[in-house]
Amino acid sequence: MRRFIIPAMAAVLLAGSAQDSGALGFLDLATGDEGLLPDARSAALGRTRLAETTGGFTGRSNPALLSRVKHPVATVGGNVLKMEETREIPAFDSFDGFLVESIYAYNDRYQWEMGAGVAAGYDLGDYRIGVGLSLAPVRDFQYDYSEEVRDPNAFTQPRDRLLALNEVNADGRLDAWTIAAGVEVLPSLNLGASLEFLRGHQDVILRTRYVQEDREEGSKMSLRSMEGRRIVVGGAYHPDPAVSVAGTWTAAVGLGLDALNEGDQTRLFFLGDLDGQQGSQRAVITYPQEVKIGAVYRPRAGMRTNVQLDIGWTEWSEYENSLLAMPGLTDVWDGRAGIEHIFYNGVPVRFGFRWAPSPVNDEIATTAFTFGGGFHYASVRTDIAFEVANRQYRFDDLFDDSLFGGNSRIQKD
Repeated sequence: MRRFIIPAMAAVLLAGSAQDSGALGFLDLATGDEGLLPDARSAALGRTRLAETTGGFTGRSNPALLSRVKHPVATVGGNVLKMEETREIPAFDSFDGFLVESIYAYNDRYQWEMGAGVAAGYDLGDYRIGVGLSLAPVRDFQYDYSEEVRDPNAFTQPRDRLLALNEVNADGRLDAWTIAAGVEVLPSLNLGASLEFLRGHQDVILRTRYVQEDREEGSKMSLRSMEGRRIVVGGAYHPDPAVSVAGTWTAAVGLGLDALNEGDQTRLFFLGDLDGQQGSQRAVITYPQEVKIGAVYRPRAGMRTNVQLDIGWTEWSEYENSLLAMPGLTDVWDGRAGIEHIFYNGVPVRFGFRWAPSPVNDEIATTAFTFGGGFHYASVRTDIAFEVANRQYRFDDLFDDSLFGGNSRIQKD
């Protein structure tokens, strides 16, 4: 599976950004994928964001750094995501000799996200404080998959007649309204906290459209009015003008929601074992705590070069969904790194790398290369970021071929 992210969003007021997206892959259907901070600078730097301000989204990335915001800033960010996904099965000759991996499904689609935030810092007596407000995605549930079913009988006419379309469609997002505040405790120490009001929805539909009979069969899981609140505590320490270290702790949160299950729920096996019954019911999804640490090193005079590193830990083993008996998810460590150099004309060049294992299987990881730049015009800053990411994995067949006269596949795709 390859992901090509092409963001572009002009800023308003005093700052602006575009960002790359967290695209939902098949393995993330149940939990959702990371909804990214709509800040192109951090996106181009491998999604690092803990030890430096991120414009209007500083209250979301690390509230402790709000007291280091020099001027009021407003940021609007968005992204366009291009996702390419292939599924393959092995092809053998008549003597059971392996020939090639045969692609039987290729999906190419676009998705998008947006966010906005404001932040400001003020001197209050002997202290400097900062405040922030933002709206940004937390988890992304967008996904689309489609495969054609052709007549396997070699003697029918016309050959390769289209029998059906198998589809998996998912939509939805979990967003957070964030209210944050930070204070400069010492000239080298900043502390802060934020409160996130989470709200969202998720729909997952699996269906087969029988072309010849002009009918369809399907299963659906619909999660509505997902709501919850969580806190984020952050800190930042600056022992030297060339070095900053920071960290955040994000509390676990239980999201209350209204669930509606329709159709044969066993067909949604790829989400996990569905414990919930058909019909409407009240449910709770618990997202786990997160701990992240980051650092920035500025080796050049005038601080025109930044080297950034973030490391995060998410306790996915504590993820709970009252609708699903999830297979054992594993706790995940992820790493992100980036480097930025600002030329004397003020034009920045940024590169980064990201490595993120999957909680479904920590031996399956997404690797990504990021790059980008930006420019200033008066008091407006416009940034752009790109990411190319890849992940490979194996999974069971989503639709049983025996339903259409073929053989059930035993091997994983």
